[in-house]
Amino acid sequence: MHVWHKLLATIAAIILLCLLRLYINPSEDYGEARVGGVFTLTDTHGNTIRDTDFRGRLMLVYMGYSHCPDICPMTLTVMSEAMKALGPNARKIAVIFISLDPERDTPQALGSYLNSFDPRIIGLTGSSKAINEAAKAYKVFYKKSSTPGAGSYLVDHSGFLYLMDGNGRYIMHFGPDVKADGLVRAIREHFQ
Repeated sequence: MHVWHKLLATIAAIILLCLLRLYINPSEDYGEARVGGVFTLTDTHGNTIRDTDFRGRLMLVYMGYSHCPDICPMTLTVMSEAMKALGPNARKIAVIFISLDPERDTPQALGSYLNSFDPRIIGLTGSSKAINEAAKAYKVFYKKSSTPGAGSYLVDHSGFLYLMDGNGRYIMHFGPDVKADGLVRAIREHFQ
């Protein structure tokens, strides 16, 4: 019986390592996080925007929605403050807000919402399928949830900001409690 326990433990360890391997990028840099990827979305002017349009610039990517009551406006404010603090260097980074609510966040509605924040923030939306693919690439959880009696809904979602390099590869992420000065310090470390 003791041999069977060792065999089962070995098999379990192998399975665990294989599952862990699914979350590691098998690129030339073993251990690189597999966050980010291809997206094709629509900006607030109706233009088709691809992830490749931002090559050569850092990207700061956040996914939320315009009807969000708290974390999204707070995060967009922090992003706006960071852009202001970066001064002329802000042109070296694409700050991107991707809607998780394509039903309400049309390009026009998203553009109107983003008018309250730094004008350099790029608002993107798209079909439910395109949004789902982008969210999956960035490992963003989101789920539409009803508000009892309100006739409306909220979108529960994770609240991370992702810093990507000029080739669209993951550098690091920030939690919802990040402040503008911490964001600016981290971004400046990765300017070329």
